[in-house]
Amino acid sequence: MGVAVNRERRIQTVIGLLVVAVVVLIIMGAGVAVYLSHRRAEHVQTSSFDELQQVGTKSGSATDEGGIPVSVNGHGHVADAPTVEVYIDPMCPACGQVDRALNPTLLRLVQSGQVSVELHLIAFLDRASSDSYSTRASSALAYVAEHDPRHAVAFMGALFEPGYQPDETRYVPTGDDKIANQAIHAGMDAALARKAVSGEYRQWVDAATTYTVSRKALQDPDRGSFATPLLRINHKNWPIPAVELSTLPETFLKSLGLAPENIGSASIKPIIGANGTPS
Repeated sequence: MGVAVNRERRIQTVIGLLVVAVVVLIIMGAGVAVYLSHRRAEHVQTSSFDELQQVGTKSGSATDEGGIPVSVNGHGHVADAPTVEVYIDPMCPACGQVDRALNPTLLRLVQSGQVSVELHLIAFLDRASSDSYSTRASSALAYVAEHDPRHAVAFMGALFEPGYQPDETRYVPTGDDKIANQAIHAGMDAALARKAVSGEYRQWVDAATTYTVSRKALQDPDRGSFATPLLRINHKNWPIPAVELSTLPETFLKSLGLAPENIGSASIKPIIGANGTPS
């Protein structure tokens, strides 16, 4: 009987060791998978960054990371003023909602030199159109940001106007002439507006899109992937708060440390300056 008990204990011990070994292998496998996934993500980000740098025709003002800075000075950044990075796809419904709420405020801030803006133009919703609308509209906005930067933010707003912005779920073909008309509506010269839809920056927009969606710093923590709209202030993600859109400008100004009554006062810069963290 003692022999049988000892044999059973040995069997149980062996089974226990096997279970432990299996668990360890599973944990090790999961760790290896996470490591490999991380390495793949790093490789994609690095290779897409390299491809973005190699695009031949692009905005001469573009940053290495695919943004076009516009300000009261035309291009570049205003000293001692925050930089607001705006990541949008022209077909994105949420981008339209946020821009319609914020664009008038953002436009006044840019025109007064209280902020600089970097436009990051994304075109991953081409799949929702039959004629690559996102790429064409983004290319046009990139052209405007390069050749007529003082109208760039206004043109962005025109692309998101109610009644104009194409419907992501029920897309109706939207030709280049309609995009050009929105640029004219934003105040641009008609001849320049027609040049804006030439498609000159389409390859750059495609490369910038690929790189942007791969950037780890831009990942939505809830989704685990990139999503638009995205706003960053001084290179720090600014989570768009779940508030009534009518109150979004006030919340945005508060994050800059600027009172609503001081919008448009060139001598009053947002408290956070060019390097501070938004509140």
